[in-house]
Amino acid sequence: MLNLQFKEHTSDEIKSLLTDFRRVQVSRFPIDVEATANDHNKIGFIDSRFPTNSVHYKKNLAVLETNGLDDKGRRVYILRSRLIKNEKYSEHNDDYHSRETTDIKKLSRFLRDYVKPYSPQEISEMGGDVTGDYHDWQSDARSSFRRVVEVSSIDIAEEVAYLKSVGVQFRSDKFRQIATKGLELHEEVKRRENNDIKNVHVYINPDESVHVTVADDKTYSYDTLDGVPETIRQQVAMLMMVDMKQYVPEVGKRTAEKMFWVHVNTNIFNDSNP
Repeated sequence: MLNLQFKEHTSDEIKSLLTDFRRVQVSRFPIDVEATANDHNKIGFIDSRFPTNSVHYKKNLAVLETNGLDDKGRRVYILRSRLIKNEKYSEHNDDYHSRETTDIKKLSRFLRDYVKPYSPQEISEMGGDVTGDYHDWQSDARSSFRRVVEVSSIDIAEEVAYLKSVGVQFRSDKFRQIATKGLELHEEVKRRENNDIKNVHVYINPDESVHVTVADDKTYSYDTLDGVPETIRQQVAMLMMVDMKQYVPEVGKRTAEKMFWVHVNTNIFNDSNP
């Protein structure tokens, strides 16, 4: 579905091209098509779920540009899209994500192939994830453990001398602390580092359907949040009650209004939908 917003300067050829594209473009969520007000040569294709005022292929689904005439007097069109991989250029060159043509029929094929809404996997990669928060949480336990078990050469010398003459009762506060609080913290370090968890991205679409994307793995789709596995549903509900982007240990983080990262034990997933 395309939402066309032509400007007065939009050419009849482009209007006809986009009107034909609207007939064949099928997507669950509309694509907004908008020409720039101050640059007559650019038209942006925008995922309606992620509106933006900028016309640039890195912030849009794609951008169609006109680039003057070739030596035969034909109008040159350039389509830029994240989905294009033009091997004539290096990956670090902006033209790597572009295709150029003077053939309006070929341009029509380019639109069908390269103007598509963001996939659930792409959406899950927007705005970062909770990996850094999770590692910080693990590191906090290690740091707490090290602070407690850290001993000086004097502590060790006093304890060894005492053990040699008296037995195995701990004399220094440091060794008594290691035997109690230190061992408890060590168990907490092992518990945090041995968790068999997956980072799972949950995105709620405008129509209340839900994408559940397991990081670096699969995506599952549901008609509503009610269909999502109960464990994930409970974690999402908990994150809705805390401040945006607040990390909740062993639960996850809400990274945007409709985006959540949650921690889930791997045994919740199998070969079928969880």
